[in-house]
Amino acid sequence: MDAPSVTLCRSNVDCVIGAADSVAVAFWLHQTTVEDVEELGRAARRAQQGSSERVRLVQIVPQTAATPDARVRAALARMLRGLQGIVSHSVIVFEGEGFRAAMVRSIVTSIASLSNPGFPHRVFATLPEAAAWMCDRRGALDARQIEAIVQRVRTAIARGEAPERRANERSTAVH
Repeated sequence: MDAPSVTLCRSNVDCVIGAADSVAVAFWLHQTTVEDVEELGRAARRAQQGSSERVRLVQIVPQTAATPDARVRAALARMLRGLQGIVSHSVIVFEGEGFRAAMVRSIVTSIASLSNPGFPHRVFATLPEAAAWMCDRRGALDARQIEAIVQRVRTAIARGEAPERRANERSTAVH
């Protein structure tokens, strides 16, 4: 089964956020802003529309991303709590190794514990591990499909299909 098409909800120099049927994805590329975090919450709600399943929330943090400040960390915690009843599983994948990667995973774990989102939320080093953890036996999506959805957003970034834009501009579909 192919991954559903992905709608790019926001794209700028700092993030790319996409939504597909029951999956929401954010790539936090550089600075994370409160406005971008709020857009991820809207993308998760969009991903749930028309779906019989709760949303799997995937946040990818490459090594280029800056550590979020206190205001953004509070917005992330609020966003996670606000998605209770919408999200089934949430993951943050910090793509990196070494001390900085461990530090970021620690910060993310503390945000998750403080937010108490009401659904399972974990930090991983790789997408395949995260996708496998998010899938249960009764879900319609499997880990490969989640990985394919994330890859479609990653490919849009690499191809430049995700042009810089502001929140009030229209979304685009990625196939």
